[in-house]
Amino acid sequence: MRQLIARWAGRFSQIIFDAPPALGLSDAVILATMADTVVLVVRAKQSRRQDLRHAIEVLRGVDAHLAGSD
Repeated sequence: MRQLIARWAGRFSQIIFDAPPALGLSDAVILATMADTVVLVVRAKQSRRQDLRHAIEVLRGVDAHLAGSD
């Protein structure tokens, strides 16, 4: 996967991945380790605050760079 991303990076200025939810599945977390920036999307009045906190904790645990968290 890293080789494929490196090849794309040579051809494109931006690569956007749409990943499954970060909680419960490892795909999003694995992709986050390969991304320059992660945008965490939540649903207003539907996403629970504790789930958001947990997702942030998981992503920070793999040193993902979360947009807007600096």
